Formats: sequence, structure tokens, C-alpha cells
Amino acid sequence: MLVGASSDPGPRMLWEWIERHASFVYPAIAILIVGLIVGALLASWKADDVTAEKRGELKMRIMQIMRRRISGVAADTIAAELQIDLMLAARLLTELDQEGLVSASGQQPVQYRLRGNT
Repeated sequence: MLVGASSDPGPRMLWEWIERHASFVYPAIAILIVGLIVGALLASWKADDVTAEKRGELKMRIMQIMRRRISGVAADTIAAELQIDLMLAARLLTELDQEGLVSASGQQPVQYRLRGNT
């Protein structure tokens, strides 16, 4: 017997079964993989829709928080207060900065303040 060879016939029997039923097994595996990819794409697309719908609401809530905190807010403060992901909070604050509603400080951590007399 070879060194490291297993005496368990299970894996060998499985491969033999797969080879005997190859005309069914391989297309089934391909269909499963395609289904998983399509499902992941649909889930991602749906998540983007939800994000797009809630994006405006979250931005309004961020503006309300900023009106209460004159000294400015950072992304981690927004994430904690709104109970959202830190990256989402940072992305929304960056979008508000690009829209001209808030201004970002040039130092780390970045503090965002309302622009003008909004």
C-alpha cells in the first residue's frame, strides 16, 4: 500500500459515481454555479435599489445631526448615531461635500461642517 494512501473507499466511490453519471452531474453543477452568480447579481442589484431609496433619507438625517453639532462631525460619529456602516457614512458625507452642502476639514480625522448659513 502507498504511504499516505487512504483505506477509505468513500472518495473513490464518489468519483466513480460522478463519472458514471457525468451527463447529469456536470450540467447540474454548471446550472448551480450559474444560478448562484445570477442570485448574487440580483441581490446586489436589489441592495443598490434599497441604498438609492434610503440615501436621501440618510442624507437628511445627517444634515439634522450636523445642525445640532456646530463643531462638526466625523464619519464615525454619523455611523454611531445612525447605526450604519462606517464606510456608508463616509461615502454619504463625501457626497454631501461634493454637492456643496457641507465642507470637509483638511486634517485627520476629517470633520464635516455645514457650508455657509444652511
